[in-house]
Amino acid sequence: MKERNAASRPDEQIGLERIESCLDHLADSLESLAAISVLEPAQADAVSSAVAPLIEDRKNFVTDFATAFTRDELLAYRTAHRQFADEPEDPQRQIDDALLDEALHYFALLRLAQGCESDSAGHLERTANYCRHFAEHLGCEPLFVEDLVYAARLHDVGLIAVPSEILAKRGVIDSNERLLLDTHTRAGAYLVNSIIDRLWLEDGPLLAAHEVALYHHERHDGYGVLGLRGESIPFAARVFQFADAYDALRRVRPHRPPLAHDQAVARMREANANDAVQFDPQLFDAFHDCAQEFARIHDQTLPANAV
Repeated sequence: MKERNAASRPDEQIGLERIESCLDHLADSLESLAAISVLEPAQADAVSSAVAPLIEDRKNFVTDFATAFTRDELLAYRTAHRQFADEPEDPQRQIDDALLDEALHYFALLRLAQGCESDSAGHLERTANYCRHFAEHLGCEPLFVEDLVYAARLHDVGLIAVPSEILAKRGVIDSNERLLLDTHTRAGAYLVNSIIDRLWLEDGPLLAAHEVALYHHERHDGYGVLGLRGESIPFAARVFQFADAYDALRRVRPHRPPLAHDQAVARMREANANDAVQFDPQLFDAFHDCAQEFARIHDQTLPANAV
């Protein structure tokens, strides 16, 4: 997202009542998420603990929103909706209240996602950039590309339901911890969907974010979290899986060092080499064709102090 100097009183520009409503909605959604049956008590506690900072940090939230969502960014977000995509660009266009409400909720979800792990912000931005390049390389329509880029930044928002000691564990996680970790896809989808329902959305990035959050850990062979197989996995999630897996292999993880580019690509190819097939085979050659661009994006956006 583009950045600028924050206005002196961004709450006056956006409307304090609108900001309060957005954060109250999200707090309600988090409290509702904490009560769903798929979560263990420790997970419910993790979700509940995310509510207080969200409410207490309202001043910084509005300043950060005004910095990240400039007018240009809001207009770009507007064009990621099918109902507006074919309209000619107009820098004087008014930002309607419904769009501003949606952008505020999107940004609130993004703030949650960025706080899940130490390198969450970098991982989310890199996967968004990989997705843009890969989807464009595949010849996807511009609207799909924009929706996928916004969706990529929210794919792991459900990690707020995973206890921090599991996310930070230095050893390999055990089977019970794996079950807890796997719930993050449903938790993230639940949270995004609660905002979709509250705002009566029928179009735009949050619908794509729901799809990617729910299905990004499925496998082509049907042995993923929910058991979807092949083309029953939504196309956006199948495209996103390449970006997520590549960046996961190249990140420093608590239990292992990062892999070099060639090692990461080789590991992904191995995951499709035998009867167990993780990625959509029809997309794999296209991924290999643009893998060097993934490496460039990774090296360009990695923090200077990263291993």
